[in-house]
Amino acid sequence: MKYSEATDKQYRKFDYDAALNEIWNDLDDTEISFNERLKYELNNIGYVKTIMPDMLPDYAFVQEYECKYKNPKLTLYRLCDGSTEVVKVRRKKYDEAPINVGDIIKTLECSDEGRWSKDENGDWQQSQTDHECILKKWSFVRDNTTEGGEPA
Repeated sequence: MKYSEATDKQYRKFDYDAALNEIWNDLDDTEISFNERLKYELNNIGYVKTIMPDMLPDYAFVQEYECKYKNPKLTLYRLCDGSTEVVKVRRKKYDEAPINVGDIIKTLECSDEGRWSKDENGDWQQSQTDHECILKKWSFVRDNTTEGGEPA
């Protein structure tokens, strides 16, 4: 064998460094897109760790999508500092320009609104103290740019 001594029953003195260096040198050095890099991190290590400090805080990578109730909730990873935030999108706006896990978006308009819940009589009431962020307008960062609510 090329990197070890072989006996009838085993390989001995395997040179791991030489074997790994040969494999390393044979690999192609290919460029991947920024979006593919983020998706790779999310799929293979379970989270995104790339930070772009020069990027505006409006740009975010969509890490999670949850639609347990009527309006979808998105977990956004801010590319400028690595912070995450959960935003809600109204179903009507979302259906006009759906956002998927792995998309990079620019948040154009958000509002802080009171959460809706049912009171003891079963009527819907908007809270004055418990608030949530509602994503109202966004644009996709890709070749064919579209804005939330205004598909191209």
